[in-house]
Amino acid sequence: MELRRKMPDFPQGQTQYCEKFSSDPARWNLYPNLNYSGLFYAIVNLLEVFPLITTGQTAIGEAVLDTLKALMMFLDRDSLEQLPLLLASNIGVFPTELDKQ
Repeated sequence: MELRRKMPDFPQGQTQYCEKFSSDPARWNLYPNLNYSGLFYAIVNLLEVFPLITTGQTAIGEAVLDTLKALMMFLDRDSLEQLPLLLASNIGVFPTELDKQ
């Protein structure tokens, strides 16, 4: 399974929480209690000033997209519902090199 290769420390027998809909508390119990929503909102704030960044936009944009992809499993439903609009509103802001990501 793809998940087992990417996350070797993921508990065996718990992959059902990632394969289909599961409640937030069920998913949250599998991971350390970190401030995932705080990181998400920090990225949202960074994206507000992203057009003002003059150097390294491609590297920063790639890091932002990679972080958002990794955060998806850990976010609460409200943050997940904001994600499509956040990405769609920043399509024109990111460098064209990131269009495929």
